[in-house]
Amino acid sequence: MATINHIIAGILVVATGAVFYTSVENQKREQELLTVNQNLCSTIEEMTENCTTKSCKSTAELLKTLKCKKKQKASKTTIKQENDEQEKTEKKRKQKKKKREREKKEKKKERKRKTKKE
Repeated sequence: MATINHIIAGILVVATGAVFYTSVENQKREQELLTVNQNLCSTIEEMTENCTTKSCKSTAELLKTLKCKKKQKASKTTIKQENDEQEKTEKKRKQKKKKREREKKEKKKERKRKTKKE
């Protein structure tokens, strides 16, 4: 019995370590992507400043608006707020669906009662 508990405890420790490692790796990747995005935006800004032709400037401005005007860094609170909003809307949708189903069942029961009375 004790060996089974030890095995289960070992599995839990390994699983916990894997989850922690994965979250750390994801944070590293996210930071790398943010750095790449910032470097790209600074390169686009330099390109905008160094352009001499009209087409070059318009292309650089377009790139700048598409890539760099977006949020440079999506903070954890922003992501959490978005997730909370999604959960709320999903919860409301499920509640409405349950309400409709309840109403359908009540209408069915009412019809059955009416047919039995007749």
